[in-house]
Amino acid sequence: MLRTISYRKKILTTFVLVVVTLLVGKHLFLKRQYTYPVRKHGNAPEAKFKYFYGPSRVPVTSEKDFPKPKYDKKYFIYDCSQRLCGGLGDRQEGILAAYLISQLMGRQFGVVLTIPCDITNFLDENDDKWMIPPGALTDLTVLPYKVLDEGAWKLRETIHTMELENRFTQDVIFFNVNQEFVKYLMKLPRFRDLKWAQNKTAVDIYNIVLRRLFKLKPKYQEKLDNFQNSVRANGRKLVCAHIRLYRTATEDKDYVDKMFAFLRQYNDSAIYRMFVATNSETVKEQSRRMFPKVVVDIDGPIVHVDLDTGAKACEGFGKALLDQQILSTCDIFLMSYSGFGRVAAMLRGTDENLYSLEGKVSFKDTNFLPPRW
Repeated sequence: MLRTISYRKKILTTFVLVVVTLLVGKHLFLKRQYTYPVRKHGNAPEAKFKYFYGPSRVPVTSEKDFPKPKYDKKYFIYDCSQRLCGGLGDRQEGILAAYLISQLMGRQFGVVLTIPCDITNFLDENDDKWMIPPGALTDLTVLPYKVLDEGAWKLRETIHTMELENRFTQDVIFFNVNQEFVKYLMKLPRFRDLKWAQNKTAVDIYNIVLRRLFKLKPKYQEKLDNFQNSVRANGRKLVCAHIRLYRTATEDKDYVDKMFAFLRQYNDSAIYRMFVATNSETVKEQSRRMFPKVVVDIDGPIVHVDLDTGAKACEGFGKALLDQQILSTCDIFLMSYSGFGRVAAMLRGTDENLYSLEGKVSFKDTNFLPPRW
């Protein structure tokens, strides 16, 4: 009898140890899944990237390297409160330009974006503040500074030679450009004062700044989480394409057919899910018909954020933001050369499995940020 009890205790102890081992192993596995790899630097591990869904990643930066504003009552604000701001990619270019200039000048940074509706419906502040407190601009001198297209090209070509304080003297600068300024601001001798941006590429800077400024509101983050958990179930990978039409689907038929031909190799529902972002309802329907078992989508209308108005346009703005976030997480991404898709590729943070119709895309390609963008 005593031997039987002893034997049972031994079995029970062994069982408990096995369960504990399994639980600890599972904990460590999950911990690895939701943390990021480290590299050795001397004897201390150093985090290099923070990972999001799929391959999506952002370089880790030190909070102490981000400068604090020198002035309480001087602002440099990206302003899209009137139409003709451009699409989402154009606006993100303008936001990056305003953010970097605000830091170089030691000013408070802000974003006022109310076309087609207030961006605060969808995005919250993240690590940096950009919402302007009520009354903060009262009794301050103001300069609206909106320079688009060719005017913005001319400005960026010479901005590295400017004394910014002489160009922007008012207390509040409402700034709006729709072209890529980062590469040009990096030529400023004083750019070296931004410690967080040293040894970073323009692609890194887009990725760091946009993620540092913005995070989805809980409602939209939940949508993104649910989408990712669904499409990645059972180890599936997410394949994406951004099909940006400049004319009608009929006029751009050859282009659309080539995009679909690329996607056809991933038409396997056991291994993949497929997401197609587009500005065309026709293309969206075609993708559903061609890949009915693999295509996935997220609710919302397709709109032009600078031209459409009303409740539908506002809902479509939210969808555009989510579409871009999804594209930034794709395991395989076939990008167009629109600003929307290019920013998604930069937010993705890696050019691994990044393609255009011309073939493999590298962030090192000189045309990844083309001269006329």
